[in-house]
Amino acid sequence: MNIWGRKIYFADYIRSGFEALSIVLSATFPHFLSDSYNCCLFLDMCSLLVSSAKDLALHGRTSKAESCTSKQQSYWLTDLDILSGPYFLNDRIIELYFSYLTSCYPSEDILLIPPSIAFWIKECPDISSLKDFVKPLHLPRRKLIIFPINDNADVSMAEGGSHWSLLAFERNANVFVHHDSSGGINSAHAKRVYRAVISYTASDAKYVECSSTPRQENGYDCGLYVTAIARVICEWYQNDGPKGTDDLWFAAIKEQITPSHVSKMRNDILELVRSLMSKQ
Repeated sequence: MNIWGRKIYFADYIRSGFEALSIVLSATFPHFLSDSYNCCLFLDMCSLLVSSAKDLALHGRTSKAESCTSKQQSYWLTDLDILSGPYFLNDRIIELYFSYLTSCYPSEDILLIPPSIAFWIKECPDISSLKDFVKPLHLPRRKLIIFPINDNADVSMAEGGSHWSLLAFERNANVFVHHDSSGGINSAHAKRVYRAVISYTASDAKYVECSSTPRQENGYDCGLYVTAIARVICEWYQNDGPKGTDDLWFAAIKEQITPSHVSKMRNDILELVRSLMSKQ
């Protein structure tokens, strides 16, 4: 069966029910289903992606197109097209990969915040009203929290914005670190998230702009830098954690986050999606 056939099968498999799909995900990511919150996020992401794939396979088009803006032109692309080509990552792809990282590093200490939640934290007009919203995240007990930061400031525009960066909170070092592959142009947005959540983390952590963050070489790989840096930070925490708070993960990022590594990340995520779709 060709790749599109497998995608169609997997889309139908999703609709057959949560129990059947749980078997597939359990076999693929044995630790993932232990967290029902992340499991639901991941299932939603897979459903959106395979729905686009089925539309494209059956009709030669998709109803789930994304608007991706560059300096020269706008593209209407499916999620899979985005991963196949040199395009700006959307919210759903970043959320998918963050959920995958959660399954790879299954720890109550680590929390990767989905883009939609990070966006609402940033744009919520009344910080005091965030209390009930962030309570289920259990921020006071987390040791490492990672937020994807987008420069969209319009709550009426779904999946808007043109740049991604990453904000990471490390409790042992008592610091929020902002990593921006475009030299800090998202710093104002990162500081808004920092100011919004600091009181809910049970800490007095300071904010730091990491000027040594590797720079992207084009106008569309910022989301890939976010996913790549998030993976390095999670790996650092698992291997070093509290022992490495002096230099944190900075040396690992400098060593591992190269243009070739980031370029490979796009294919890695695409293969991840394809592997999920092909499971029976």
